[in-house]
Amino acid sequence: MTKTDKTTEQNKKILSLKMIWLAVILILGLNNIQAASVDTKGVGEVLLFPYYTVNNDINTSYALVNTSNQAKSIKVRFLEGDNNIEVLVFNVYLSPFDVWVGTLSPTISTIAGHIGEPSVLHSTDDNSCAPYLNKAAQEFLPFAIDNQDLLSVSQGNNSMERSTEGHIEVIEMGVVVGDSADAISHDANGIPNNCSQLEDAWGSGKPYWSIDPMQDLEPASGGLMGSATLLNINQGTAVSYDALAIDDFWATDAETHTEPGTLVPNLAQIDTETNVIFGDQTINSSWLSGHESISALLMQKSLFNQYDLFSFINASTEWVVSFPTKIFHTNNQIIGTFIPPFSSSWNGLEACETVSTTVWDNSQLSNAPAPLDLCQAVNVIEFKNPSEPANTTSAILGSTNLVTSNSVNLNQAGQSGWMKLDLSANNQRMVDDNAFTYNGLPAMGFMVNRYTNAGAPVGVLAQYSGLYMHTTQKSIQPDIIFKSTFE
Repeated sequence: MTKTDKTTEQNKKILSLKMIWLAVILILGLNNIQAASVDTKGVGEVLLFPYYTVNNDINTSYALVNTSNQAKSIKVRFLEGDNNIEVLVFNVYLSPFDVWVGTLSPTISTIAGHIGEPSVLHSTDDNSCAPYLNKAAQEFLPFAIDNQDLLSVSQGNNSMERSTEGHIEVIEMGVVVGDSADAISHDANGIPNNCSQLEDAWGSGKPYWSIDPMQDLEPASGGLMGSATLLNINQGTAVSYDALAIDDFWATDAETHTEPGTLVPNLAQIDTETNVIFGDQTINSSWLSGHESISALLMQKSLFNQYDLFSFINASTEWVVSFPTKIFHTNNQIIGTFIPPFSSSWNGLEACETVSTTVWDNSQLSNAPAPLDLCQAVNVIEFKNPSEPANTTSAILGSTNLVTSNSVNLNQAGQSGWMKLDLSANNQRMVDDNAFTYNGLPAMGFMVNRYTNAGAPVGVLAQYSGLYMHTTQKSIQPDIIFKSTFE
């Protein structure tokens, strides 16, 4: 056999191995089976709101909509922005086609051990059943921070001020049927028939849910959608966004329904099978744990958005970057260290991830500012011109989770343009059971800007604001098949 023949034979073997590998990947990874996925229409069993705040005199209002003809049991969870710790959790029972609305506003804590600290007040005039919730005025609560985040307590980082910004989760626990569904149904005046029956079911009277939480409950079926508005009355601005929806969240045999006030279910209860849309394909992955599964759905290699700092309209821009699953990866007490894709552990104050930035101005000139350290579960990046001093709180959102040490200083770039935030700059990644590598971090968020017309007539408040969700880029390897793609 000649040298050329040997080379040809080797190439055939290599090609054959590649084809076998391709076939294995196609069988293992491209089956569009029933599994958790992000719903591109914004309707699902779980809703994720990347940000709430009551800082800078902002009120955050939110709305949950049951688009289905079934009664729903849902868990509403508010998590503070440092470390994803629960600060308020309650149950809401929605009748078919029902809507629940609530508002967060600033207050001062009256809870023992935290009296006088900045905090949050939840209020609603909604008639839907929410057992044991003080609808008129429910303060956020410090108990999970004090009892579960002991590293923070030891660092003196358990002030309720942590709760003034964070994110919101809504998890459907099941479809309510039977007598319980009748109690949830609204009469001709829009009042539920018997909310007290549901309170009794959890502890007094006829406590059937205390005995069997799944009585009158069928598996979750989805159909929830939601939105939030950040309203600053003093400055005359309001910006809104839609919640991200996850469908097929639950495994088929899950026990889903829990008592009001309990911290579960949480995002880690998700099915360990995921379907991730990648271009025109769907990648199925299996994971060892629920927190890896939910992180896979939210994994992004890069975030893209715009900025505007034009001085003649007093423009300002901030980005919100939230990591809703960060606590599951950085607070692992069993193995005593972090779990990928995150690369550091929570020390009571922070768990930092280094990411890189590239900025292009509106003249196509590029600049690469210093890398950013995103250290909290919810981070706010403030864009600044070189002459502007650093702040301790951001100008628009009033965030104390402000990226200050490496705030994006535009230097050579112009006063408007766009930025790429590379979340895989420090080799952040995780690998599924099928050997697919997901690059980046599980992130979501938006850009918010504000403009002021200084030339407006006296007495006219001429302030404007806008909000734009981040564009995302995924990267899943082996890239013999998949290239990075926007979605």
